[in-house]
Amino acid sequence: MACQKAHFEKQILDLNNKISNLKSLKPSKNIDNLFQQIMSTCFPTETNIDVEKLCPKVQNIRTNLIKLRSEAIRYSEQHYSTVLGSLEDNPLHHLDISTPAYYTNYLKLSKVEVESQPRSRSWAPVRCPSHPSS
Repeated sequence: MACQKAHFEKQILDLNNKISNLKSLKPSKNIDNLFQQIMSTCFPTETNIDVEKLCPKVQNIRTNLIKLRSEAIRYSEQHYSTVLGSLEDNPLHHLDISTPAYYTNYLKLSKVEVESQPRSRSWAPVRCPSHPSS
């Protein structure tokens, strides 16, 4: 168990070192790989390690890595949303532009968004005469 804990702490410190040397969190293969590693390291599913028993320094680094991961996901979502939104034709025809870390989720979300657009545009909004802002 002590050996497993030491290995876990080393993984967190190594990831922190790699991420500290990055110039940007903007989407790239390297960023995707590092943040996949954060996901599997900081949120382990098959371990008996109690993260609250890690040394305070490693706990703090782990917390910061999780926050950085959230920021990287935000950059990734913004990037792919901008790319797909800038296309002239149906964005669903261009989902092979890149493969973000959570490609399947983006694909499902994009399909739902595109499929819902024609329904929302099929009728014109009507002002309600009793509404004060009308």
